[in-house]
Amino acid sequence: MGIDIKDAKLIINALKNGGIPKKYIDEVMIGRVEEVKELKRNLEHLKMGSGNIKLILGSYGTGKSFLVHEFKKIALADDFVVAMMQIDRVFRMNKLDDLYYYVMHHLYVKNTNGLATFDDIFEIWIDNLKNGPDKIQSTQEINRVIKVIQKYNDTFARALLNYIRSKIKNDEELTRAISSWLSGEQNIPYETKKKFNVIGTVDKSNMFDFFKAFSKLSELLGYSGLVIIIDEIDLITNERSDIRMNAYENIKHLIDLTVSGDLVKTMFLFTGAESILADEEKGILSNEALSQRLGVSSTTYDDGFDNIRESIIHLNSIDPRHYLELTRRIFELYKKAYNISWQVELESIKNWVLYTYHKEEKDISDLKTREFITRLIKILETIEQAPKNHIYLTGLKVKYNNKQPIFKNVLKGGERT
Repeated sequence: MGIDIKDAKLIINALKNGGIPKKYIDEVMIGRVEEVKELKRNLEHLKMGSGNIKLILGSYGTGKSFLVHEFKKIALADDFVVAMMQIDRVFRMNKLDDLYYYVMHHLYVKNTNGLATFDDIFEIWIDNLKNGPDKIQSTQEINRVIKVIQKYNDTFARALLNYIRSKIKNDEELTRAISSWLSGEQNIPYETKKKFNVIGTVDKSNMFDFFKAFSKLSELLGYSGLVIIIDEIDLITNERSDIRMNAYENIKHLIDLTVSGDLVKTMFLFTGAESILADEEKGILSNEALSQRLGVSSTTYDDGFDNIRESIIHLNSIDPRHYLELTRRIFELYKKAYNISWQVELESIKNWVLYTYHKEEKDISDLKTREFITRLIKILETIEQAPKNHIYLTGLKVKYNNKQPIFKNVLKGGERT
């Protein structure tokens, strides 16, 4: 692994605490080849002009966050504008103007550290206009963009034109004000708005026009499209009925906008727990129109096959066959982080993780990826403190009898059931 000691420690510490080493997802994510392939296929469709919506659902610890952050990384590398946020006590998906505001304040683009601003979206394009040798061509390019955006919302286009002018003139104060207004900020003084010839704010009456305009603008500026990731969607089920139903209506409307082509090159990816489907009273099934659009119902036939090309991807824990490779990767990171020289039998260490879980009278088939990792690191830490005489360094094999595991300590010859 081309990772230094400092980064190796950061990764191990993140994994130990159930977190995600965002810069190094590739180093620890395995067993998601088909899911990643499907998400990449979605991006290719976006480039061709399609809109799309996808839900990734799974229980805590199955690796949803790993998969989503890997997808974000892939989308950014492919020049998509990405917005990433989660449902919480403030943002609940029930207000359209809130949705626009949160998207505009949680943007990411390639080659920026952390969150991107509205200015970051324009940076390369504006620089090309300012430094281009042909001023007439630059003016024509600006007019082309404004003319297209006017079809979506004339006020947005007017503000955008003034933004471009102030940006080219290096009027930082006016540029910030227009950028804030276009990003959904409500508290822009009336006198300031007069300077760029607009009134009012982004609200539920014009929010979708602004959304369409920004989506199209991303394309016009040379980006591949817009990807919006919204996590913890299952928290909607905890809201009171009016908030909950408004949220589902908004999601339904987003589906309609993407599949109809009104939101060009735009994808919404929702993630959360399976409870949003299991709870028929408060979950997606409580909104018939939304459940129909997602292709689910209370009588949906389960044929045992997960078609990941459907709107909903059901994410289970990784196949146990991948545990050995996962053990190897974590151990290599641990060796790098703490400069250890002792060796372990990877198959045995993997089995010791399974044994610690089984010893608590838990079914190994219920072991989640996140818990496997945290238990593995705990075992490695225990060995590090007593590298010559700890039980975990003895060989441990596992065999199954009627799906029940039987653990056998190789050196001592005893069985651990």
